[in-house]
Amino acid sequence: MDRLSDFIERNIPKKNEFFKKDPKYLSAVVCAVAKKDELITKLDPASKRIFEEFLELNNEAQEIAVSKHFKQGFRLGLVITSQAFIGAEDLSPLIDYLY
Repeated sequence: MDRLSDFIERNIPKKNEFFKKDPKYLSAVVCAVAKKDELITKLDPASKRIFEEFLELNNEAQEIAVSKHFKQGFRLGLVITSQAFIGAEDLSPLIDYLY
């Protein structure tokens, strides 16, 4: 259990600093939403429907990509943690199972 405590103390910050606000990202999102709303007001009903369907499909594709990247990151974290506690030479069955 000491190895786990040492690992946690060295790698996890004590303060809640996991998600820092990014003003550039926030500005870009606000701008994109404003432009989307402006565009929607200028479209005819048929074009508006097509554009809204496009936005829904684009959001779904982004959610799938984010989920895939999260899973890959989780697997990598599991392998790294396992290497620390089990040893790299004993991980081939785990790596084969995860990937």
